[in-house]
Amino acid sequence: MKTISLNLKSVNCILITLLLFCQHTLGQSKTPVFNNIYMLIEQKNFFSARDLYKSQQSTLTEPNQKIIEAILDNAFNNLSESNIKIDKLNDQYRNLPDSIQLKLDRVQTDNYIKLFQYKNAENAFSKILNKHAKLLSGEELDDVKNSHSIWTTLANENPQRVFISETNILKLFKDKVGLNNLRISTANNAFDFVFDTGANLSTISKSIADSLGVKLFPSFISVKAITGHEVQAQLGICPEVSLGTIKIENIIFLVMDDEALSFPTINYHIKGILGFPVITALREIKITNDDFLIVPKTADDRNVVSNMAFDELTPLIFIDGMHFSFDTGASGSILYSNFFRKFQKEIDMKYTSGKINLGGAGGTREFEGYMVSLDSLYDNGVLFLNNVPVLKEKIIDRETVYGNIGQDFIKNFSAITINFQNMNIEFN
Repeated sequence: MKTISLNLKSVNCILITLLLFCQHTLGQSKTPVFNNIYMLIEQKNFFSARDLYKSQQSTLTEPNQKIIEAILDNAFNNLSESNIKIDKLNDQYRNLPDSIQLKLDRVQTDNYIKLFQYKNAENAFSKILNKHAKLLSGEELDDVKNSHSIWTTLANENPQRVFISETNILKLFKDKVGLNNLRISTANNAFDFVFDTGANLSTISKSIADSLGVKLFPSFISVKAITGHEVQAQLGICPEVSLGTIKIENIIFLVMDDEALSFPTINYHIKGILGFPVITALREIKITNDDFLIVPKTADDRNVVSNMAFDELTPLIFIDGMHFSFDTGASGSILYSNFFRKFQKEIDMKYTSGKINLGGAGGTREFEGYMVSLDSLYDNGVLFLNNVPVLKEKIIDRETVYGNIGQDFIKNFSAITINFQNMNIEFN
């Protein structure tokens, strides 16, 4: 059997210098406005990049505008619009710098994956390997090769489809570690799965996959956990499951051995996790403080300023001028080294550092950090957390966000509504 290594939260770190364009050729002049916008994009702060672009758009040439718009359209889930702009750039501007072309090609692979166009995703990864391999680091090249193998495996599979015939009010169940679980069912079986916007792909244990009739593919994938350990998994597709009266076809799962999703020291076992591709396909969800999930038949299409974006398969939220990953499957929030540096003076004055243990699939890892209450650091903010860990060191080398927001923040509100069409999170 073939073994594939996959880093699900990989990020692109491609430093580019913008070149001024004419209709079919490119000059070599730098544009500071573009560089500033692009720097914010590389930091995953799509919100500030969007605002700066809106204020400075008229100073950029048309192709420069289309480059920024294509990237931001991807971040704010306007996937087809992003593809249209990339295709137009490819048609009209054949001499784009290689680094810009690579960035656009990587954005387009993400668009195709989220649109469930697996064959197009395979072809887009082939294009990167054939034209841009020399621009990639060894780790990035391995990641692209692995992604190409995955989408080659799935290229001829049917896309995921969701059917919502009526508004559904579904009960969320707390498991023994405090995670929200949702009942999924088939004609013959029903199981409680963790409901987790922070999961890049849905995950299922091998025994439950067998019960649900999941189609398995022979290739094995090495999934990197938060601990740095690697856990083996297979790709699988589930023909159909139900959430209440909602029907979901052709869900892609990472299928793991039962042991990989078990924590024997606390007698805790995860049957499965519903992740990003399933949850976003519901279009709009409301999570209430009394543990109900409401999925309306029709999503609200109001035109609002988005406070949510996607970094590939990771939801981001913009709070108090900072961008965080947003994870409804995490029982508690955690703040990263970027947050520590921003408030280091206040934290050092009021708190004493210690050891913080973080757990995930594959075990636990120890970090140095603090346990803080945010109302002691700054006033008049929306972000309110009590006794939350703040890490002094990076969890990953290329850390860009200020932290990860979980259920402890969500519970401050009677309900939150997450709209994946207008990319807005509303706190009630």
